[in-house]
Amino acid sequence: MTFFDKLRSLFSDNSPRPKRRRPIGKQAKKAAAPPPENLDTRRQRARVRLRGGDLIGAIEDLDTVIAAKPLLGDAYLDRGSARSLLDQQEEALEDLRLAIALLPSGQLRLAARNNCALVKEALGDISGALAELVRARDGGFPPAAQELERIRALGGLEPTAGEPLAPEPAQARELCERARACAAEQPLTALSLFCQAHDADPASAEACHGMALSWYTMENPDAAITHFSCAIELARDKRGLLAEALFNRGSLLRGRGLKEQAITDWERCLELCRDPEVGFPAFGEPTKNALLIDGLAAKLEALRAED
Repeated sequence: MTFFDKLRSLFSDNSPRPKRRRPIGKQAKKAAAPPPENLDTRRQRARVRLRGGDLIGAIEDLDTVIAAKPLLGDAYLDRGSARSLLDQQEEALEDLRLAIALLPSGQLRLAARNNCALVKEALGDISGALAELVRARDGGFPPAAQELERIRALGGLEPTAGEPLAPEPAQARELCERARACAAEQPLTALSLFCQAHDADPASAEACHGMALSWYTMENPDAAITHFSCAIELARDKRGLLAEALFNRGSLLRGRGLKEQAITDWERCLELCRDPEVGFPAFGEPTKNALLIDGLAAKLEALRAED
């Protein structure tokens, strides 16, 4: 079901409601089914094994933890680090990219960037390594500055200190396309790709909106609202995307009981939808457009009338 199919279904009392997605964590837990205390034990044992050099044992424990809790960012960080030490660089890179996508801002996320840079260097991607180290350094992770000095001493080129990385919008667009292609079946992979797109071009509203949709698919409304808000700030000149982000955020806010904020978002969305120059809703037939706009207006009135 496309976004617009879902939108149409919301405005029809006779049309079926979209099925609620089961969170991928619950799906994995059903498959693995280890007791929670065993997961905690395995997580702690993995850390001990990693520090003690038992890399294969650490990976085995982390595999079990991740199978049950696939959104646990620090588990990907540890597994990626272990795989890198075993010279499994491609697998390590995938894990560390997921860690960056899942971890909140802070030292652990910066550590994931630093380790990701070292893996990229091992794979021969020196420019990619430098970019990750600059992000980690500028975020306040001192070891990244030391790694930059080391690479510079080896002849690598570092951006001028204090200057932001040059945005790469073409790369961001390509990553967004890849993410959209797998978003329905692999939302976690899509989240990682959208996050990489945002790194490539921090001004990409499409990347923020894609991350929001990925979090929504994985049933994390708080993260989804945060990223829809980012997309709304960045999409001021892309009114079709802005309208969609407003509708999506308003729907989530309504579900949270934040009626007034939801009304504000839907009012802005409706105003944009009524503008014929806005590429939303993206139907070729004016009749369908009018029906959708009327449906959104009716839903907005119903929301205003709620106690």
